[in-house]
Amino acid sequence: MFDLQGRYGVVSQDVVHEDFEGECVMLNLASGTYYALSKTASQLVTHLLNGIAVEELSSLSGPAFQAGEVQTFLAKLVDLELVAPIIDMPATKLADSVREEARSWPDCPTIEVYDDLADLILADPIHDTDESVGWPAVAKANRKIA
Repeated sequence: MFDLQGRYGVVSQDVVHEDFEGECVMLNLASGTYYALSKTASQLVTHLLNGIAVEELSSLSGPAFQAGEVQTFLAKLVDLELVAPIIDMPATKLADSVREEARSWPDCPTIEVYDDLADLILADPIHDTDESVGWPAVAKANRKIA
């Protein structure tokens, strides 16, 4: 049963993400695990982190995926502890233009998990740099996560 509702955001400042030519990579600086998202998954994450309600996103479907696959993907993001509900900010509705856009998304939303570089990521001081200097840019946490 799918019971995720409302607005979601990254779990902590340790979870960073970047878009590389339409494909999102997420990195958990605390564990050193990184995640490669398919193009459709990248679009979903972009909209999710921009405040679209998870129940709105879970209703999307396209030629390459069904709403159930979107629901499974969103639940996986929660299970991997990449996103969590934001309790002090309201979610927004999905624009009709996004529903139309979803019809052209090319694949099923998937996420691949990699921990092969965890030791290097944990040892690398890049996450201590100023965000204007290099990636990953760590945003300040300014909201309450449930």
